[in-house]
Amino acid sequence: MSSKVLLKSFDNHLEITIRNNGVSYIVQDKENKILLRQDINVPTENSDSGLIDFFFSQPELQVFDKNVTIVFDNTTYTLFPNEFFKLESYHSIFELEHGTEEKTTYICEPIKKWGIYFVFRISNKIRSFFEEKYPKAKIKHKIEELLNDRVKQTDGVYTLYNEDTTTIVVVKNNELQLTTSFYTPNVEDSAYFVLSVYEELDLDKKKYPLHLIYVKQQSKALQPLLSKHISDIKIIK
Repeated sequence: MSSKVLLKSFDNHLEITIRNNGVSYIVQDKENKILLRQDINVPTENSDSGLIDFFFSQPELQVFDKNVTIVFDNTTYTLFPNEFFKLESYHSIFELEHGTEEKTTYICEPIKKWGIYFVFRISNKIRSFFEEKYPKAKIKHKIEELLNDRVKQTDGVYTLYNEDTTTIVVVKNNELQLTTSFYTPNVEDSAYFVLSVYEELDLDKKKYPLHLIYVKQQSKALQPLLSKHISDIKIIK
């Protein structure tokens, strides 16, 4: 059986990642084997060029809606403790932190594990495009997935360095203490912010081990820089 036939299988799963500076996707079979990985470096707001439309017209992306996940990967999000989340006011608090942006939609998801609501926003243009293309697709945020699946309810500093962004999560007394993301164009900047969090929160490096969340080779690049300062480093794959 040819790989082309495999790529057209409706049993495949498609995961699309939307970043500010581009779009990528992974096609996996039902055993989670990666069949194809592609990306396009074009601003996601610029769909007028037709590049995004062309990108998603390829035959291998014709899968069932129930097998599609769309993941937004950006630093524009806010966490609300359950007791402070109110439908009539959350967007005002969000805009105080991130500014006002017209023609956007807010998405709110409860994360029961931490007793919070995770809130992010997407442009109406992008939302309309994917609702038409994959109306039943699951929509998530990368940091929401991180908090749900990778960060444990065990004291420590959890770090995800991916593309040009570093996200740092601190768990203290088995509760979520901090979640923040920084633009880090290189591994040295990422290491700086990790060490700064330890210093600013006065975290004992023996009591709060560093957990590096593996993405491609980036965690391996970050580890030798931080091992000079932090002896207890764990890798989460």
